[in-house]
Amino acid sequence: MRIALYDSEQSILDKYKALLCDRLDEKVFEIDCYTEQQKLVDVLERYDLVFMTECAMSHLTKACGDDEVILVSGSRVETISIEDIIYIEADLKQVHIFLKNGGEIVIRLTFKDVEQQLKKSQKAFVKVHRSYIVAMDMIRRIQNKSVLLKNGVALPISKYRLQEVIDSYLAYQEKQAIIIRDATEEDESDTE
Repeated sequence: MRIALYDSEQSILDKYKALLCDRLDEKVFEIDCYTEQQKLVDVLERYDLVFMTECAMSHLTKACGDDEVILVSGSRVETISIEDIIYIEADLKQVHIFLKNGGEIVIRLTFKDVEQQLKKSQKAFVKVHRSYIVAMDMIRRIQNKSVLLKNGVALPISKYRLQEVIDSYLAYQEKQAIIIRDATEEDESDTE
């Protein structure tokens, strides 16, 4: 069995590796240590188990910034640009993430975990149904208990969420109008 250990500090990795070697039969297990996220991601499929310390998970989240989200499921790590997300759909024990380029990422995570990750981002999302989260900037219009997206997809809005979705969307549009107005005023003052 191959095991990968990840942390940003080599000294912590050495301690965990020593602890595992003491408790496991070294002939059965091969343990590799990684301090760089990308190196681990590049070889992730080689491992049966990947351990990340809580500190490392925190480091990964901080390293990813406001414009990306990192989703970890078993031995799979997906880094997704927030700007690329159109909507997310829950499907039993997995989540489908639909992207602007027409791609789709399917990952085994709870919908709640993905929702929590999105709340950390600067981009506005709204949960329109127990199975759907939509990027506000991808909404074309809301009508007849559904939301029509800019890519032509129509998604249902739960009757219990309808007013919340409408209020959130109107607040988002108002905020966007203020941002545009402020930018226009700045451009006008620069030209004077």
